[in-house]
Amino acid sequence: MQRSYFVSSVKFPILRSSMRIKPCFRASFWSFLIFFMIDASAQSIWNDTTITFTKVDGADWTLEENQDRITSNVWLTRQNGQLLFNIKNESRADSISPLGTKWAYGNLNNWNTLTFKAFKPAIGSIRDALDKDLVVYLEQDDIYLQLKITKWTSGQSGGGFEYERSTSKTATLNRPLAPKIKIRNTLVNSHIILDCIDDVSNATFKVLNASGVMFDITNNFNNTANSINCTDLSNGNYFLLIETDQKYKYQKFTKIN
Repeated sequence: MQRSYFVSSVKFPILRSSMRIKPCFRASFWSFLIFFMIDASAQSIWNDTTITFTKVDGADWTLEENQDRITSNVWLTRQNGQLLFNIKNESRADSISPLGTKWAYGNLNNWNTLTFKAFKPAIGSIRDALDKDLVVYLEQDDIYLQLKITKWTSGQSGGGFEYERSTSKTATLNRPLAPKIKIRNTLVNSHIILDCIDDVSNATFKVLNASGVMFDITNNFNNTANSINCTDLSNGNYFLLIETDQKYKYQKFTKIN
């Protein structure tokens, strides 16, 4: 099946000349295109860097650090027993969990020849699946990735597990070195409001516009209110770059009146 990437036809904003921020650098058109494609709905094969995700026995599966948030639609974790489930869209594992995923034994290079099923029917016994190559299909995101389960605590003994999985080049912008900060209001009137777990007192904040120019807006940040003043931005779509302690995260937001 042929795969294509696309950018939706959106009018992007320009920065008002009165805005009290300064340009940092001019990114290339392709750099901007990569950032925008992070959220684009296009089938893709994630065959870049391999990362390891671990949930230790007894860890609270409701906490973000014990969930592998692969995309905005798939957050894999496990309770103190049972199988994997997608806590983004279900509260526990059942026969079709993890919801929104399909699995198959095999190699990512041969994804189009594989037969995908729900996790349990696809892998059979967890013991048989350990250290075997699996391909996972994220249905809503239309993404294929490689995964290998390397550790699994059986029974009701804590729900620990570990696996290695492939990433995409764009996904690694946000993981695994992503600060635990997110935009609460992606539709922004006057201020971006941040939900912060990590300390942001020394963070820097920049916005990327459609021309590929990045502007430093750190001085617009209110550390007490965890907010960023965006009143001087014209309406449209932007990316916010958050940097703290050598961790980076891009998040898209839309400025509205």
